[in-house]
Formats: sequence, structure tokens, C-alpha cells
Amino acid sequence: MAKPFETEIGNLTNDFKTYLNIRLNIIGLILSKHIANLASFLLTAAIITALAGLVILMLSFAFVFWYGANIGTYYQGFLILALVYTLIGWIIYWGRKRFFIDPIVKKVNEKIVVNDFILGTQTGLQPQMSIEEQILSLSREADQCEEDMKDDFDAFTDQLHPINLAKRLMSNMLTNPTMLVSLLNIAIKLLRKNKDNKEEKE
Repeated sequence: MAKPFETEIGNLTNDFKTYLNIRLNIIGLILSKHIANLASFLLTAAIITALAGLVILMLSFAFVFWYGANIGTYYQGFLILALVYTLIGWIIYWGRKRFFIDPIVKKVNEKIVVNDFILGTQTGLQPQMSIEEQILSLSREADQCEEDMKDDFDAFTDQLHPINLAKRLMSNMLTNPTMLVSLLNIAIKLLRKNKDNKEEKE
């Protein structure tokens, strides 16, 4: 049978392992969520950019054909568009930091940065749960585990209190037959010595 002291250490160790496992699972779920959000953002941005490029291309051809049919020649329409695109490209180049780099970096950081890291066996999780529900469930388990660890740590420190240590020592001495015989022998020797001392004085 395990001693209470060793039991408290074992409970505390098991609770800490469970707690650490839960926290690691939470981190994994949060990273999965943020990576999925980032991938979704990048894919959406790529599709929208490609569609916008096609729309601009079609509008450009429409403008050239309209210009060539109504105002001038086709090559003049292409030259006008080339001039407009050059001007837009120049504006974009000089304002790239303000128009693109800063907003894109900010948006990517919003998708990547994990602010809700909560430093996990996924015991109570079911496959149909969303990532948010899984994170919430694991967070509840982690909170319960923290409470268990606190209780086990309080019980462990209570075992280390000098009075409790003395009680344990006395209990072990009284329940251990070898120790009890040794104590009785010491007590008998002390009593005999006291009796001999009294007889000598008389």
C-alpha cells in the first residue's frame, strides 16, 4: 500500500502530465485554426486577384475596340492603355509600402499571430466538434486540471508541515513492529537505569 506522501507526489505528477498534454493539444488546435485561416485568406486573395486581372484585361480590350471604332485607331487605344498602365504602375511602385506591403503584412500577422496561446489527450473531444468547440472543451479540462493540481499541491505541502511529519513518523514507528520493539527496549533500559540510580542513592 502506497504511503500518503508518495501518493500526493504521484497525484501531482499525473495531474501535471495531463495538464501539459491538454495545453499542447490546445496549442496544436490553435495553430491549425490560424494556418487554415491564413491559407483561406491567401487562396481567396489569389482568386480575387486573378479575377480582377481578367476583368481589367476584358475592360482594356473593350476600351481599345470602342476607341478604335469611334474615336481613332486601335493602336492609339493600345498606346493610351499602355500609358495609363505605366502611370498606375509608377504610382503603385512609389506607394507600394503604404498601399500593399503594410496592409498585407498586417493582415497576414492577424491571421498568423496566435494571441490566445494558453500554454492536452483529447479525452472529451468528438470529431464533429468545430476547432473553437474543441479549444473551449480543452480549456475547460485544463482549468479543471489546474484546480486538481492546486489541490494536490496543497495536500503535498500539508504533508510537509512539521506537525504532520512528526505525526507520520510516530505513526510509522508505532505501526512498524521492529521499530516498536526497539522503542520498548530503549524504554525498558531507561527505566532500569533510573531504578538502578535510585537504588544507588538509597
